[in-house]
Amino acid sequence: MLIATSALALLAVVLAAAIQGSVRASASVASTLEGRDEIRTTERVLRDLVGRAVWTGVSEERFGFAGEPRSLSFVSLARDGELDRVELEGNAGLRLQVTSLTDGEDLIFADALAPNLQRVRFTYWGQKGGQAPRWHGVWNGNRPPRLVQMEARRGDGRNLRFHLFIDSEMPMICAFDPVSRSCRNATE
Repeated sequence: MLIATSALALLAVVLAAAIQGSVRASASVASTLEGRDEIRTTERVLRDLVGRAVWTGVSEERFGFAGEPRSLSFVSLARDGELDRVELEGNAGLRLQVTSLTDGEDLIFADALAPNLQRVRFTYWGQKGGQAPRWHGVWNGNRPPRLVQMEARRGDGRNLRFHLFIDSEMPMICAFDPVSRSCRNATE
C-alpha cells in the first residue's frame, strides 16, 4: 500500500508539472497573439490616418505637418470631408489624439493606441528646399512628406518597423474655407 501511494504521488507530481507547463505555453501563445493583434491594429489605424494627411495651403502652424523623432502632428482629411488634427506621441507607448478642426477644435479621441510599444521613433522621406528626396529626422512645414517610417520596440523585446505612405490619390492641397471650416479641393 505504501509503494502504491508513493507511485501515485510521484505520478501526480509529474502530471501537475506537465499541466503547469501546458498552461504556461498556452498563456505565452495567447500573449504573443494579443501582441500581434495590437501591432496589426496600430499599423492599420496609422496607415489610415497618415495616408489621409493633406496640405491645407494655410500657413498657420496648426494646419501644418510637424514631425519630430518621438512625435508627429498633421492635418488629416476625415472620410466625411472634415479636417482633423492628428497627434501621435511615442515617449511611453504610442498615444493618439484626434481633434476636429472643423467643429471648433473638439477632442474626438485621446488614448494609448499601443501602450506596449517602447522607444518609438519616426523618420520622414521627402524633398525639402529643392534637394533630392531623402530621409529626415525632423519634418516641419505645410506639405507632408511622402513617407513616414515608424520604428519601435515591442514589449517582448522584438523590433518593429513599418512605413506609412501619404496617399498620392488624396489632394495634396486643399483650400481651407474658414466660413464652413472645411477643406475643399483646390479645383472646386
